[in-house]
Amino acid sequence: MRISAEEAARRALILDFEGPLEGAPMIAGLNQDGYEVLALDPRLKRAARSQYGAYYPGPLFIDRLRIHIENGGIIAAYSQHELNKLRDQFGLDVRGSYCDVKKVMQSFGFAHGLLIPPCLSEVEDLFGIRRRSKKPNMTAVMREVAETSSQTKWFKNYPAALRAQWRRVVYHNRQDCKTLSVLLDLVARADAALRVEIA
Repeated sequence: MRISAEEAARRALILDFEGPLEGAPMIAGLNQDGYEVLALDPRLKRAARSQYGAYYPGPLFIDRLRIHIENGGIIAAYSQHELNKLRDQFGLDVRGSYCDVKKVMQSFGFAHGLLIPPCLSEVEDLFGIRRRSKKPNMTAVMREVAETSSQTKWFKNYPAALRAQWRRVVYHNRQDCKTLSVLLDLVARADAALRVEIA
C-alpha cells in the first residue's frame, strides 16, 4: 500500500528500540505528540521514571501499538529493525501498518536527485540536523543500570557517572525519534504528493 508523505507524517507513531542486537529491546522511544521513553525491561523502570518515562510490560506496550494501528495510525522507524523486533520478540505483526523512514528518504532522494546515505547520522548531516553529543555504548549502559537496580532502590542513589550515562542514552534515543519526525515532516512539506510505501 502507498500513501502520501503528508498522510504518513500525520499518522505516524515514531518507534526506536534500544537494546542488544539479539534478544528483546530494553527500552522503546516513542514520539507522536511528544517524546516518551518506555522501559521494557523491568530493571530499568526507576531509571526511565527519572526521565519522565514509564515502565511498560510487553503486553501493555503491544496493546498501545495495536490501539494506535486500529485507530488508523502507522508505526514509523528507521529500517526494518523495529518491524522484525516487534514480530520476533513481541509476536506483533505490523506489516501493512509500518513505514520505513529510510525507504521514504531514499524515495525522496530519487525523486529529487539527492544521494541519500544509509546511516541516520549521515542523513542528519545532509539535512542540517545537529546532535550535541556522541552516541554512548547504549546496551552496555542499560545493562549496568539494570544490574545496579538490583542493589540500589532509588535512581538518585546510583553512581553519578552512571546516572549521567543513562541520561545520554535517553537523549540519544530522543534525538533519533525526533530526527525521524523531522524527516517525515520535511518530506511532507517538500513533496506532499510523494507516495510512501507502507509495508
